[in-house]
Amino acid sequence: NESGRYQVYTVSWPELTGRHRVSVEGGVEPRWTKDGRELVFRSGTSILAVPFDVSSGVPGTPEELFSAPMLVWGASGIAYDVTADGERFFMVTRPPERAPRRIIVITNFFEELTRMVGEAN
Repeated sequence: NESGRYQVYTVSWPELTGRHRVSVEGGVEPRWTKDGRELVFRSGTSILAVPFDVSSGVPGTPEELFSAPMLVWGASGIAYDVTADGERFFMVTRPPERAPRRIIVITNFFEELTRMVGEAN
């Protein structure tokens, strides 16, 4: 977040040299594919992939793979994950037209049910 928005960076390990900013317009949740030749990350509702030259560690240009209305789940705040081969993604989505409009919470449910049944008789 040093630029004022979350970005994705890489550095070589263990030397911690060759720092490169990978994302262009923000990014979070980076994931390496198993072969280490591609890094995927999320930017808003988009999933982007960046190819890497493994010998130099220099990233290519990010390319949007797809966009989906992802839901963040769990305490970790993770919205997606990628399979080891980098070909499939796991995420929880909800189409916008299926979004809940409201939530009704009924406290003392059984007392309320008894009251409503009594009124119906």
